[in-house]
Amino acid sequence: MFLKRVLGWQNSKLIGKQKVFIFCIIFLIIMVKTIGTLHKEAKELERKGHLGIYLEQLIEAQERKLKMKHLGRPRIIIDMCGHGIHRNGRIYIKYLDEELIYHELGHFYLFKLHSRIGLAYPEVDENKKITEWWGARNSLLSEGIATYFEKGINGRADDFNDSEYPEAIEDFLTNRLDFLLRLYYSGGYHLVKPILDGFGIEEGCKRLLLNPPKKEELTKLPEYRKRVLSGPVNCN
Repeated sequence: MFLKRVLGWQNSKLIGKQKVFIFCIIFLIIMVKTIGTLHKEAKELERKGHLGIYLEQLIEAQERKLKMKHLGRPRIIIDMCGHGIHRNGRIYIKYLDEELIYHELGHFYLFKLHSRIGLAYPEVDENKKITEWWGARNSLLSEGIATYFEKGINGRADDFNDSEYPEAIEDFLTNRLDFLLRLYYSGGYHLVKPILDGFGIEEGCKRLLLNPPKKEELTKLPEYRKRVLSGPVNCN
């Protein structure tokens, strides 16, 4: 009703595309104002030195819920140029978003675990398109595990099915109707969840990192999951 009153919606002679355009402009104005306000509030907490306390509360809640221990503490940086980016043990966000922080804590855990088991952490450039099969594999595992850290708190269901996994390598690299977003996050979560549920987070993550899908397994992910679940794996 608000938009109808503002735009004279009921008696307007605007055509559909004009209405959609005006709606988008108003929505963007509201969003920019809201994000700007939230950013200022987060910067104030940062200035007062309270971000560490806030982060510690989230970490303790996540550790209790997931029955695990983090391998250190990241640093949160409030930055309007990045939101939901983990890089070298730092989490960049525009404003305080608990679900997003829980997700990025999963990336931080993997960052520390790579170092612990002697693997190089595969840094991802968010601005570059994934063009190689191994990049798709890394994103699938990384985002799947990070989504496990997130969904373990918010309790959202696994809504992905094995039948949705692509059967050709190129389909892991071609973004049709934003499918890759669903594939890497929801599909990644669906892939790793039974392994992390069964072995616990630390051993489950080690099994995945030390035994990532081979190229031929990328198009047979249910079989790969079964191999990791049932086969002997060196996790030392």
